[in-house]
This record gives sequence, C-alpha cells and structure tokens, in this order.
Amino acid sequence: MHNIVTINKLLKDELSATETYQQALNKLKEDAGLDSAESFAYR
Repeated sequence: MHNIVTINKLLKDELSATETYQQALNKLKEDAGLDSAESFAYR
C-alpha cells in the first residue's frame, strides 16, 4: 500500500509541475504578444 501512496504523490507532483510550466509558457506567450495559433517553434 505504501508504494501506491508514493506513486500517487509523485504523479500529483508531476501534474502540478506540468500545470506550472503551462502557466509560465502562457505568460511568456502573452508577454511576447503571441496568440494561441503561434508558438515558440524554431523556423
């Protein structure tokens, strides 16, 4: 049971990190004046 609790905690932490990265990316896009159709992809 301890393993399940540990895995659940790790997954929650990873989800939280992913959400934080997405918020940061959205803020960078906003600051750069990019709309949702644009990205930071190299061309």
